Amino acid sequence: MNKIKLLLIPLAIFLFSFFLRLSLISKGPYDVDCLDLALRAEETLSTHRLSYLHGAGYPLTVILGAIFVSVAKFFHTYNAVIAVNFMSVTFGSLCVLVQYQLTKKLLDETAAIFSSLMLSISPIFLGVSLYGTSQVPFLFFLLLGVSFLLTYLKTGLKRHLIASAISLGLMTATREQDMTLIFWAISYLIFVGVETKKSAVIPLSKKKRLILFLIFWFITLLVTLPFHIPLLMDKEIRAPYLHEFYLEIKEGSWGNFMGILSPKLPKAFGYLIESLTIGGFIFSLLGFIVLGKKKYKISVFLILWIIVPLFFYGNLYTNVSARYFLMILPPFIIAQACILSQLVKSKHLLKFLTLVSFLIIFFILYSRFYSIFKFRHDHALLPEFAQWVAKNTEPHAKIITADERIFIEYYGHRSTVGRPTWLFITPPQEIEKFKGNIDEIIASNIPVYITASSLYAYDYHFHFSDFVKKNYRLDLVGKHGYEEWHAGVITPQIFYCSLYKITKK
Repeated sequence: MNKIKLLLIPLAIFLFSFFLRLSLISKGPYDVDCLDLALRAEETLSTHRLSYLHGAGYPLTVILGAIFVSVAKFFHTYNAVIAVNFMSVTFGSLCVLVQYQLTKKLLDETAAIFSSLMLSISPIFLGVSLYGTSQVPFLFFLLLGVSFLLTYLKTGLKRHLIASAISLGLMTATREQDMTLIFWAISYLIFVGVETKKSAVIPLSKKKRLILFLIFWFITLLVTLPFHIPLLMDKEIRAPYLHEFYLEIKEGSWGNFMGILSPKLPKAFGYLIESLTIGGFIFSLLGFIVLGKKKYKISVFLILWIIVPLFFYGNLYTNVSARYFLMILPPFIIAQACILSQLVKSKHLLKFLTLVSFLIIFFILYSRFYSIFKFRHDHALLPEFAQWVAKNTEPHAKIITADERIFIEYYGHRSTVGRPTWLFITPPQEIEKFKGNIDEIIASNIPVYITASSLYAYDYHFHFSDFVKKNYRLDLVGKHGYEEWHAGVITPQIFYCSLYKITKK
């Protein structure tokens, strides 16, 4: 009977999480990365060659996407975008299940229930797990790796250590750059361990701990590298892959970092409060205080898990959306679950108030963001916008685009012309090069159009839009609904986007 009970609770939590996500799964690709993943997964299946996504490649993300596309084909429900969206639904639900097990190992059963339910409903996590993205499988393998590592620290069985290293190797193959951010917390856990009656790590000498550390990360690297070999071996992919890999390292680190404390950091804390509520955030802080007194090593591990990604992504020049902070939600919620678990075991009034507080936070989060996610479940504005552009332009027309290029090409079946997309000021030579290209197209009697979103994107000081207005005539064709995705899943930006025809003045 006890064994059945032990299975029923996590199973119920998993099913709740799964059907919640399934009921809100996005109708289309929420952003450009989602559509790109669907196309690369589809391409991998049709060519039997691993396709290059972007940046560091995200090879395992593409493989997982291809698996889900293949399953969708098998069941005759083929739609590559829906397939990768379902991938996130599945891995998101599995994340909740592993969060339950992980919290139970660190704290207790009651805390595990609080932790898994709160993670399931957390808006950043819920929103990101409704469309295809690399962050969700990354989080699953991270949580799984930490869970196996905790089991090893308690049992000393090396198979759990190997399983942990394999899980983190798979995690790295989904989002390579984020491994550098979680590396420090995992390394601390390997060296120091946690407060348990039996630990495989703490009694070891410094030399043996170092050997254990090196073996662990060697296995992780050994698991990760094979996923990148197909990209390195492919002559067509190798050059852009290595170039983009370098750019991602440069622009994602020293080339884009504003320093430890910058004006951008409060925005990161804003995302966290939105995804926890102020009350939930306070509960998390109280939880860290309790952990610091009772389980110091666990609290340091959780704080390291949070602080490195938070102070990195929270201080970048580029606009970083809420999904980048997904990886630090689990430790916040574990700390929150710690204090809730302690309070709910108190006497009647405090127990009642704790449960009421939990339910209030739970339903505030659900009600505040349900309509946003339900809208995306019912509407796919970006594909609809691209199809509208196709209806209002000639088949041979050229559309000037920024980030929405792939939508115009895939759903609108129109040829596109890329515009300069520098973060701050576009160099004059880039503007002149672009002008020469557009003038040549217009001289060839090919119609040219530009969307308002492409006209004003990456244009903080209006250099590009002023240049276009100065040199060309813009005739309004019409407007259609459009969803801007850069602000992130919990910050909807829906508006009517204009389409202009460009002609020489």
